[in-house]
Amino acid sequence: MMLPHTEPASSRALDTSTCRLSGASRVFSAILLLAVAGTLSACAPGYQDSSSPHDPRIGPLPSGVTTAQPSAEVSSAPQGSSAAQPPGKPGYRLVFDDEFNGDRVDSGTWAKLTPWKTRNTTGERQYYDPANTFVRNGNLVIKSERRAVRGREYASGIITSLNHPQFKYGYYEIRSKAPKGQGIWPAFWLTNDDTSEIDVFEMLGSDPRVLHSTLHHTVDGKDHQHKTETTVSDLSADFHIFAVDWQPDNVIWYMDGVEVWRFAEDNVPSDKMWMVVNTAIGGPWSGRPDSTTQFPQEFLVDYIRVYEKD
Repeated sequence: MMLPHTEPASSRALDTSTCRLSGASRVFSAILLLAVAGTLSACAPGYQDSSSPHDPRIGPLPSGVTTAQPSAEVSSAPQGSSAAQPPGKPGYRLVFDDEFNGDRVDSGTWAKLTPWKTRNTTGERQYYDPANTFVRNGNLVIKSERRAVRGREYASGIITSLNHPQFKYGYYEIRSKAPKGQGIWPAFWLTNDDTSEIDVFEMLGSDPRVLHSTLHHTVDGKDHQHKTETTVSDLSADFHIFAVDWQPDNVIWYMDGVEVWRFAEDNVPSDKMWMVVNTAIGGPWSGRPDSTTQFPQEFLVDYIRVYEKD
């Protein structure tokens, strides 16, 4: 899940010469005051991520660092524009996009099933009712509600790209607004349903200010998990862009165009995967909904895009 680049206060000193107003005229003073205001705004302090394409940061953000609010340029990315390119990623081409601008979920790509072709998951309390996943006003909507279905206490939704050829490597991007509440668990992830899983975005509704980025894989019969948690702004309050760049030698996670973590060790997954978007309810990680959980909740997705290197 993130953060626009700003420079630390220690490296940005306001030039006080720009703050000296002359008394030549009221008009000139007013103009100069406007210029000073612009300078002060541009000099707002913040965290500077020191990484660069030539000197990347390995691992999560430094302890105690929280993400800033996304810039207007990032948060207002044009909706429905499949011509958009991934941020800071020249040399990539768009190979898949769903802008959810129609009147229904595209059955040529998505099945309303888990990767295991079921409508429920062991240990969780939702039934994935196909009626709870639909398109409305240019967004995919995954609706979670307290409604008993087939022995489950809650109804929710899921889509998996089972009807599309699997993907291997590339830049995967989603623009979404998360639901929240105790027991609510939205996610966008890649999986081969067996030995590999890349969680592009996960959030526990009880703590919508924490982004979870995780890689699961099986090597030599042993299960491995690599993950980080990043403190961010409330992910249920607005749309954000989550992405992962999965390449043969590393996996890099982004939020709103800014890197938050990377895995660059041996055994990066190399098998083809499906994409999955869902909201689970309950389970051993998120816990059960309680009296504070408000239903219904909606997970809104503006678009999903996949890019590959040229």
